[in-house]
Order: sequence, then structure tokens, then C-alpha cells
Amino acid sequence: NGMTKPISLLIALEPILFSRAGRLNARQKFRALSSKRPAMAEGLQRSVIDLKTGHPDPALFPERLLVEATARLFSACSNDNRVEGALSYGRVSGRTRLLELLASLHNSEVEPIARSDVQPVQASEFFALPGASFALSACVSNLPAGVVLMESPSYYHAESIFKAEGHQPVAVETDELGMTAHGLETAVREHGQSRIRGVYIIPSYHNPTGRTMPMERRRELINICRK
Repeated sequence: NGMTKPISLLIALEPILFSRAGRLNARQKFRALSSKRPAMAEGLQRSVIDLKTGHPDPALFPERLLVEATARLFSACSNDNRVEGALSYGRVSGRTRLLELLASLHNSEVEPIARSDVQPVQASEFFALPGASFALSACVSNLPAGVVLMESPSYYHAESIFKAEGHQPVAVETDELGMTAHGLETAVREHGQSRIRGVYIIPSYHNPTGRTMPMERRRELINICRK
């Protein structure tokens, strides 16, 4: 419902006469109520869906697969006497095997968007970064100050990240499919191509709407950027 603060549970107690007996009675009721608070809080957590952030439901995490993968990793490192390798930071760009898997997935499942001559990507072209916020900051931190065009609504940290790096975030016309081609062209004319440093969209599983942008719309936006 657009609320940004946690919902508070208000409990009304019947009026109590503040005699000595009344105070004792109030304390007893308060203790009884306090003992029930953990159960009440647990019940609220089960019944309330938190919509103020885009965090996934923990029930969706592949917990068993993660436990099994971690066990295999430590077992392999232990056999090779390289347990410290599993606990260190590793390469800046990410572990080689992970980058190879990402490249393979991209080349096999991601359709070329705007051209038929798109070449397969290599593992060396991938970087594994610790989260969307860090990735956004890394992308724009070395760009001269300018305008970043973005959808509205969008990832709730994006605007503050762009501002922190010296850029002006500008909302572009958006419909039920995402950023519109007309809106992007209009924004480019209004702000000047030379001032625009990037266009930020979330085409797949958009945060916060959850929509996925059709391939044709993606092609339209990319063709405008290439002009």
C-alpha cells in the first residue's frame, strides 16, 4: 500500500482503576501479554508480505543445493590441501569456473537483441560483482558528471547511487512494458545527447514491478542508443 514503515500492532487494554489492586492486576496482564509477544510476532511475519524492498522470499533459496555445493567445494580443497583457497577473496573479476559458466549460459540462452552478427562472449568479458548496488556504482563512478536516464519506478537505490557519483538521474516515460521508445527519444532531445552518460533499465524481472520487457521493446531502445 506504499507504506515505508513497518506496520505496528496496537493492543487496547480495558481501563484499569489505579488502586493498588488495580496496579497489581495491570502488571499481571502486562506479563501475560509480554509472554505472548514472540508468538504474536512470529504470526505477523508469516502473514505479512513486506513490499517495501525487493528482497526475494527466503523460501525460494536453493538451500539444499547450496549446502551440497559448499560441502563439495571444501572436500575438493581439503583433498588438495588448498582449503585456504575456498576462504580467500580470489580473483578480482570472479572465479574462473563461474565466469566460464556465465559465458556459456549467455551464449546458449540469450537471444542476440539487435544484430545478427553478435559474437559469442568470452569468460574474460564477465565480472562477478557483489551485488547490484556495487555494480551500478562501479559502472558510473569513472564517467564524467552528466545525465542518467532511467525508468520510474526503478531499483530503489539506483537514484541515490547516481547522485552520489555526481550524475543527474532523470525519469523517462514508462508504460506497462517498461521504458518507451518515444520517452527515450524525447529525453535525449530535452537533455542533449552530449550530456547523457547512460540509460538504466531492468528488462528482466523488473524491480519493483516484476515485469519482463518484450524483446521487440529491447531492440527499439538499443537501436535508439546506437543512433
